[in-house]
Amino acid sequence: MSVTTDSYLTLSQFNSLVASLVQVDATSDIWVTAEISDFNVRGGHCYLELVEKDDRAATVARARAIIWANNFYRIKAAFERETGQALQAGIKIMALVSASFHPAYGYSLLISDINPQFTVGQMVLQRRLIIERLTSEGVIDMNRNLPWPVPANRIAVISAPGAAGYGDFLSQLLGGGRGLRFYVDFFPAVMQGQRAPSSIIAALDMISQNIDRYDCAVIIRGGGATDDLACFEDYELAANIAQFPLPVIIGIGHERDITLLDYVANMRVKTPTAAAEWLLMRQENLLGELDRLSESIVGAAAAAVMGSRVFIDRVAALLPSAARNAIDRSREAITRSTLGLSSAVNRRIKPEATRLDIMAEKLKSASTGAITRNRAMIDSIDNLVTALSPEAVLKRGYTITRRGGTTVKNAKSISRGDTIETVFYDGTVTSKITDTKPSDKNNNESTR
Repeated sequence: MSVTTDSYLTLSQFNSLVASLVQVDATSDIWVTAEISDFNVRGGHCYLELVEKDDRAATVARARAIIWANNFYRIKAAFERETGQALQAGIKIMALVSASFHPAYGYSLLISDINPQFTVGQMVLQRRLIIERLTSEGVIDMNRNLPWPVPANRIAVISAPGAAGYGDFLSQLLGGGRGLRFYVDFFPAVMQGQRAPSSIIAALDMISQNIDRYDCAVIIRGGGATDDLACFEDYELAANIAQFPLPVIIGIGHERDITLLDYVANMRVKTPTAAAEWLLMRQENLLGELDRLSESIVGAAAAAVMGSRVFIDRVAALLPSAARNAIDRSREAITRSTLGLSSAVNRRIKPEATRLDIMAEKLKSASTGAITRNRAMIDSIDNLVTALSPEAVLKRGYTITRRGGTTVKNAKSISRGDTIETVFYDGTVTSKITDTKPSDKNNNESTR
């Protein structure tokens, strides 16, 4: 091919020609969707690299983009306000772009606006697709349907080392002074950024290796920026929690924050402190149920004793009259028979009448003996019931201790400074506690 020396363009002239062809109305103010693969701010200007990927995550298009400083902070503020996350690499955006070709710097896109609702829609869509996938796999309700052990006081906690949320959880769970005992093991994990899902999954695997040592797992993280919670919108992490063999409590962020994990865990609470409160409330409800059962047993026993006493009194009242009535009836029958007999047979009846009189005396004696024995048995039972009554117990030197009208059942429920009421047989004494000392048995148990 022959080339004439007078038919050429310099590079800058050629780039100017390309610019005149690129920067036309057809390539100005066009809405374009893409993913941010690189994000840098220099001198107030924002420099990005936009990419488009296919279904296999292979890049099919790439372009440099710029948001000039006079637009960047307006766009950034509006985006973060609407989406709740920072404008950064790794998210999909819809940008209003114009093609630009600079003779010295080449091709780029000038971004004049970004539609935050598109990104919000992408986040919601991603969560919905993951939920649909977990549902189709039949695992989304597995953890939510797990029954809770009774009691649930052996807790495996996953949180960031030194996190304030973990400290708040422990303070609420163990420092409430309610006398409830919990055993907590800590499993550290990264709770922010790209490493968070794999780190939490590793902690769950460690818990599962000693699954018999725990009743539940608690995943907690304190509040922060909404974009800090993006790491929890992860399929692998959600699938692991959904299929975890122990009930899982999620306490991440603030009350307004919702993550994908809230849809698969057994229990979702608003904060780490709320997770501790939920566990405490569950234990207190169990103790309340035990108290109600104890009161029911005591009431049933008292009713049985009272019923037995009434029956014994009724029997004791009936025995003497029954014997007398029987004797009276026998005598009346004998009298009627004697009057009806003729004098001719009187001599033969007389011996029998004598024998009947003797039998009547024996019957009377036997009845009197039976009555005496039954009365002695009744007196013995009555003495036993009286000896077992609360009044008799108090007479033997025992006392009843109450605090605020409630019976005190163990020394651990009394603290220094409490006012108690001690009931004796002959009166009541009110005391103020200056010191408490647990028994050696309790000290040994508390150190296990």
